[in-house]
Amino acid sequence: MIPGRSNGVLFKEELVNPQCVRCNEMFHGQPKKYRAAMVAKYSNEQVEAWEQEAKQPIHDRDMDYEAIKIKYREKLHLLLIPFGYNTYQEMLQGHQY
Repeated sequence: MIPGRSNGVLFKEELVNPQCVRCNEMFHGQPKKYRAAMVAKYSNEQVEAWEQEAKQPIHDRDMDYEAIKIKYREKLHLLLIPFGYNTYQEMLQGHQY
């Protein structure tokens, strides 16, 4: 749907979806099928908006990487709490192989 790593939509969680190796590597993500699935899930208008947003480059100096880091650290923390961990490092230490 949106090839490459356009930083205009790089951190759009809705655009992060798992895909099998075969589809991703051999068929280059099957963009037509993927786009159809995204339209079915979100709407054609939303998909078109993301496609337009992806064309608008955001310079690294304008990206708030610190805020992004804090956001995802908090999300990770919320995922770990039910398992009795407060940090990713704490979880890794609890599962030494």
